[in-house]
Amino acid sequence: MDDGAVIQLRTPQGRPLLSVEAPVLIQTPDEAERLLGSQAPLPDVPFGWTEARSATAVAEASDLAGSFCGRLTLLLGGTTWPPVAVSLRVVPTAGDSFGEETVERAVADEALPAVDILTESTAVLLADRPVLPLTAWLSDAIRATADSGRALHIVTPPETRLSLPLRDALTGPPNRWVVQHPQKGGSRCPGRSHGRADIHSA
Repeated sequence: MDDGAVIQLRTPQGRPLLSVEAPVLIQTPDEAERLLGSQAPLPDVPFGWTEARSATAVAEASDLAGSFCGRLTLLLGGTTWPPVAVSLRVVPTAGDSFGEETVERAVADEALPAVDILTESTAVLLADRPVLPLTAWLSDAIRATADSGRALHIVTPPETRLSLPLRDALTGPPNRWVVQHPQKGGSRCPGRSHGRADIHSA
């Protein structure tokens, strides 16, 4: 996907489980610290940076991401964030337990990356990192959702910030940045607009 910048692991029925970015070379520690925070353990520069993202809609996808990162670290060294996600265990997959209609839609939406929630009108991505940059898989998600005629909603906790390139990419409706509210569930920000409206979790 995205000219080879993102690869995907899928179920036999075509449902995305894991998206992995091609590595990039980090030559200044400040860049990684800006994205992950000052408490994240970082190797000495220069080092390769790659991102693996699981789809939360499939139960075993998160464990697969942790196993992938753990084995990559075992083979190549380095560190994984967050550390609690790392695993070396074999992850059994029971295959898709979804209805025929859902499977057909997953195959039809083969171009979409590993999103967390997918409806006829919207693709939702959940993120909880300190700073969310415009990575290759996120750029691909914006492109793919637009090509499919959907809006992209990115949901983050209140402390998360978006990088300027990502804010620019989300400019205006139908794309949204949704900030979770501790009590009310969230407030919705249309792209770079400063307007906010309370929404509630289902």
